[in-house]
Amino acid sequence: MKRMTYEEALNFVYNVSWNGRDRGLARIRALLELMGNPQRGLRYIHVAGTNGKGSTSCMIDSILRKAGYHTGLYTSPYLLRFNERMRVDGLEISDEELIDNAMYVKGLVENMPEPPTFFETATALGFKFFRDHGVDAVVLEVGMGGRLDATNVIEDPVASVITAIGLDHTEYLGRTKARIAVEKAGIIKPGRPVVMGTNDREAIKGIYLGAYKLGSPVWRVRQTPEFLGMENGRQRFCYRGREYGSGLLGRHQMQNAATAIETAFLLRREGFCIPDGAIDSGIASAVWKGRFQPVLEGRMVVDGAHNPQGAASAASALRDYSPGVKPVALFGCLGDKNWRQALQMLMPCCSEFLVVPVQNPRACDPDAIREFILSRGGSARVLPSVQQGIDEALAAAERRGSYAFSVGSLYLASEVLTAIGETNSQI
Repeated sequence: MKRMTYEEALNFVYNVSWNGRDRGLARIRALLELMGNPQRGLRYIHVAGTNGKGSTSCMIDSILRKAGYHTGLYTSPYLLRFNERMRVDGLEISDEELIDNAMYVKGLVENMPEPPTFFETATALGFKFFRDHGVDAVVLEVGMGGRLDATNVIEDPVASVITAIGLDHTEYLGRTKARIAVEKAGIIKPGRPVVMGTNDREAIKGIYLGAYKLGSPVWRVRQTPEFLGMENGRQRFCYRGREYGSGLLGRHQMQNAATAIETAFLLRREGFCIPDGAIDSGIASAVWKGRFQPVLEGRMVVDGAHNPQGAASAASALRDYSPGVKPVALFGCLGDKNWRQALQMLMPCCSEFLVVPVQNPRACDPDAIREFILSRGGSARVLPSVQQGIDEALAAAERRGSYAFSVGSLYLASEVLTAIGETNSQI
């Protein structure tokens, strides 16, 4: 087989969408069988949730690395490059290794009666990458849901972790938080412990029910972390009597950090050697791009909030980050998200909205967004491109003595970070 280029490797991975096809684990199991089941023999921390699962996964990985472990981290979606989805010791897969693995998998897929979907293919590539590097542990983030997610082929995780539960992907996962929680709880394995980071009563009930049926002990975030204030662009908080500092901003990130801390305590009981200092430094050094990320020396903050729960967290983070100061919002989103409710959360915190098109077939019409904001008494303008939106948002913020705030979609966050030159995706 002629060697692929990087672009050809990505085209192969993206070749098949799962939309309109049966959800389930049969295809990825068949592919992994052809690959010699690379997912077996590794230790997993499996992380599901509606919001916060990426940040929580990043913090767990950071703690393990600070404790001296050789780690794999699998996350989705990516922000700037596909390679971000799979990392070893914080470094994303190289283009050359991605090409090698894609060529190997392509040779197997061609003989399958039903080819795997994009996410199934990406997940199989991740398992091979982690096996090839012989990692000590893999922090494995679920793509969507849990029960039928391709990552759920793993059989005996060290622990399952479930973060905040909200109403997203309801057409696939259910219309209530309780139903969505049951889908997320589908990652729990018989007798294996689960860490529960959500404090939503409906979600808690669904997770406890799933754990009870499988005889799995539940570890909960024991108390609400106490916000201690901002210090040199970082937030300080107290959890279970110990102070922590974090560059991941917003009170929702304190809850995610508490979930990662509880996971570290649980991993100790499962035989991992994780000193308190590794937890402290792991939380302090964790980096997760595009999640309330200050850039341009504080003249802009970039956030990927794209649903009402995320928007509520972003609004809270704005109030802590700049009390009494309202930023100029740069907004763009996908039409299949609940953007109206998300905007209602954000409007009281922003002085005006500059609406831009997102480069995605599912993008929402900027004029519809502008009309909605105006109908609710807000100030909104449409700009023809993200670059023009950035320029005008920074200029308007300077006139107001404020800063720009990019929000509405991770797709927008990616475009903004690329436009301003923040393209280093290492963590």
